[in-house]
Amino acid sequence: MERSMRVVLLLIRVLAIATITFSIGLCNGIPGWPPLCKESERQALLMFKQDLKDPANRLSSWVAEEGSDCCSWTGVVCDHITGHIHELHLNSSYSDWHFNSFFSGKINSSLLSLKHLNYLDLSNNEFITQIPSFLGSMTSLTHLNLGNSAFGGVIPHKLGNLSSLHYLNISNIYGPSLKVENLKWISGLSLLKHLDLSSVDLSKASDWLQVTNMLPSLVELDMSDCELHQIPPLPTLNFTSLVVLDLSGNSFNSLMLRWVFSLKNLVSLHLSGCGFQGPIPSISQNITSLREIDLSSNSISLDPIPKWLFNKKFLELSLEANQLTGQLPSSIQNMTGLTALNLRENEFNSTIPEWLYSLNNLESLLLSRNALRGEISSSIGNLKSLRQFDLSHNSMSGPIPMSLGNLSSLVELDISGN
Repeated sequence: MERSMRVVLLLIRVLAIATITFSIGLCNGIPGWPPLCKESERQALLMFKQDLKDPANRLSSWVAEEGSDCCSWTGVVCDHITGHIHELHLNSSYSDWHFNSFFSGKINSSLLSLKHLNYLDLSNNEFITQIPSFLGSMTSLTHLNLGNSAFGGVIPHKLGNLSSLHYLNISNIYGPSLKVENLKWISGLSLLKHLDLSSVDLSKASDWLQVTNMLPSLVELDMSDCELHQIPPLPTLNFTSLVVLDLSGNSFNSLMLRWVFSLKNLVSLHLSGCGFQGPIPSISQNITSLREIDLSSNSISLDPIPKWLFNKKFLELSLEANQLTGQLPSSIQNMTGLTALNLRENEFNSTIPEWLYSLNNLESLLLSRNALRGEISSSIGNLKSLRQFDLSHNSMSGPIPMSLGNLSSLVELDISGN
């Protein structure tokens, strides 16, 4: 029994020493620890660099010298245990564009040698070429960001083979036209949580809604400015996990979408500039999560305001440029949880009603470019949380109330053009 105890104690000491050595090796480095990157992967990166144009020499650390550890190179992240390359961060920023130091050139297929790569970010560059179809063979990827890198042509359907993807960004705000023939290839990306196709030409993708509705894990969907015109029928709602939905800048020219307001987890909804008409739909469900609604530049009616918007906390509502006329609807006073109200560029031509100053959760109140008249009430001092107040370019007159000086949170005030 005593001998067994000594053996156990000895094993514990050995394990303790091994653990300490392991920890020191991770923190301070010992010969051979952590492991250097794999030679085959180092050569793959060097081949990749040869085809890149790097005017600012951002990849100066990528050298062929013997002993150069590619795990320490700019933009490269390796696994601490195996030494395999797991991530490539080769995106550019606004400042890189300003100083002409973004990447361009060709994307070399040597990336296929990075068998363990799960994160690839090539966003905000200027490749001005087609998206290489070989990226669809990099099946270990969980994150692929090609956004705003001036890719053109047809998006290769082979990207639908990346069944492990959680994040896919192919947005195209700048550069040549990027388009699809259809979106059937997306239906295989069942793990996808974030999909950004903003400014991609989806005019031929009549299946856009059915396909995205088949992605049960989808949390964020951005299809803004995609030349969408039709809203296909949706018999069953599957992508109820959506938190952010952006369909702004498309030409639907229809009544407001009812099913959008049935997404129970939706927090942020952007439908500006879509040609929607009529009132905001009344719904039976208790939508508790919605916090941001942007319906600007449509033809939305506020008669009536649906009751589900009443008493909703932390709500930001934008109805800018909706050709709203007459008086501010009195039912707005029931929206006691409003934190931001944007009614810019409408045609309201009344005085500002006293009840508006009772919405004491307001942090932003934007009323510019209407035809509002009369005086600013001293009750403006009740809006203690107000940080932004824009009443510019109306027909207001009279004195500026002293109570405006009591708004200690105010950081932006514009009452010019009255």
